[in-house]
Amino acid sequence: MLYLCSGLNFQDLIVRQGAIDSPPKTPFILGFECAGEIEQVGEGVTNFKVGDQVVALPEYRAWAELAAVPAQYVYALPEGMSALDAVAITTNYVVAYLLLFEMANLTPGKSLLVHSAGGGVGFVPTYGIRYNGYKVEQALKKQAGVIACHPMQGNTLYARFDPKPEHPQEMLTLQ
Repeated sequence: MLYLCSGLNFQDLIVRQGAIDSPPKTPFILGFECAGEIEQVGEGVTNFKVGDQVVALPEYRAWAELAAVPAQYVYALPEGMSALDAVAITTNYVVAYLLLFEMANLTPGKSLLVHSAGGGVGFVPTYGIRYNGYKVEQALKKQAGVIACHPMQGNTLYARFDPKPEHPQEMLTLQ
């Protein structure tokens, strides 16, 4: 796959700082998401062809110019979506989807409390799933998140801005 662009996300920063339990063996190339054009198709791959525009989730290596990515981690770019838009959202949406529907088994009618609702992964359920009949309650700990989340109609927003654990504070409900 020839990369047109790759993303930078929180996981890249954590890996770069060495703050993960199982760091990759050095030398390695950072990057968890990329978008580009299929240059070559591996044996047995039938759902992609040379020239297809795709977004991919390689385990590292997204900052390289070329890389082999297993077909199970490659997705066709929707028509009209740019490579830049694809890498800007892919990791956050995939992580949010897995957390909500694979791990938490979220079903319609259930409520969802989203911690760090103003962050990359918290943003997805806050804005996305509420349109599908889910009640979303958001929890924030930074004032900046209120600007990002407060306009959401039909959601409850809880905020606690006191970062000092010795001064516990009731969550402030903003509706």
